[in-house]
Amino acid sequence: NDFSLNPAYAGANDNVEALMSYRKDWAGVDGAPESRLININGALPNLLGFLPVTPSEVGIGAAIHSQEAGIFRTSGFSATFSYKFKVAAVQSVRLGLSLGVLEHNLNLSDLSPSAINDPVLMNNANARQVLFDATFGALYHFQKLYAGVVVPRLMESAVKDESGTSLYTMSRHYVIHASYKMPVAPQFTVEPFVVARTTANSVLAFELAAKTEYDKQWWLGLMYRKGGTMGLTLGGKIFNVVQMAYSYEFAGSAMLGQSNGTHEVSLGFLIGESKSNAPASTIKKPY
Repeated sequence: NDFSLNPAYAGANDNVEALMSYRKDWAGVDGAPESRLININGALPNLLGFLPVTPSEVGIGAAIHSQEAGIFRTSGFSATFSYKFKVAAVQSVRLGLSLGVLEHNLNLSDLSPSAINDPVLMNNANARQVLFDATFGALYHFQKLYAGVVVPRLMESAVKDESGTSLYTMSRHYVIHASYKMPVAPQFTVEPFVVARTTANSVLAFELAAKTEYDKQWWLGLMYRKGGTMGLTLGGKIFNVVQMAYSYEFAGSAMLGQSNGTHEVSLGFLIGESKSNAPASTIKKPY
């Protein structure tokens, strides 16, 4: 959902949205990334009282997540606050801030001694540290256009060993995204997306996607990511309350013979009918 991408989306749809998702990258490859997510967000009066649904400038949310990749394990919790500023009759800007804690685990015992050639790592046992984290987001809305900026890992916390030696730093990320929903036929809409990401020490990466939606109930999405990764998403709503989706991605030629692709399943719940046209993004969280 949108809230997974940008904290400024908290409460943007005026209803209450909850999401559970599981993602397995590069299935069949040992140590490949694996992630789990549970989040909820809504406009403040609706989240506290659920019904009736009323428009609000204030949104709140919360998320629990975990990621595993090789010897790295991360889990965390965050709480989010957002506020909508109206800048013109049909234009608005939302600002959102997520604050939370992250638990980092570095499991060096999973490596064979011959695989460790870093002097810092050779002299350390498994490392575990709990750190504070923050994400800032801004979202501009004009009719069917949404454009945003997200800055995850705002605090750039460093994971250290017991002696205080820095093992690695969570580099600050910079993300921009945009989408525009267009009606193309009775009951059909097409919504293109673009997301670009970078850090101070990495090259720019980008994702292009488009989602076709029928009768505001069923959708099909296609995605391309820099490097040759392509993906397909299928999803739908049941009674406007339950939302389910499945995504499959396959990487470029270097990974085609090594893995069975990337799989993601999600289950969501919508409480109260949305009164806005905020899109349901198929683009992933900046994790």
